[in-house]
Amino acid sequence: MRNKLLMKMERKNHSLAPDTNNVLAELERTMVASIALMKRLRRERRRSGRTTHSIEQHSA
Repeated sequence: MRNKLLMKMERKNHSLAPDTNNVLAELERTMVASIALMKRLRRERRRSGRTTHSIEQHSA
């Protein structure tokens, strides 16, 4: 999937810095990792919510 900003810049004939692809790839990896972490935390929170009645009891 092409980045909309990249396509817009290419249409306007703006040249991209040589390392732009590396920066975008790194950003994409970071976003994917963040989403995976959030999903895992949400799953764990739901699981721990079943075993204890409240977060206060769980953290105390």
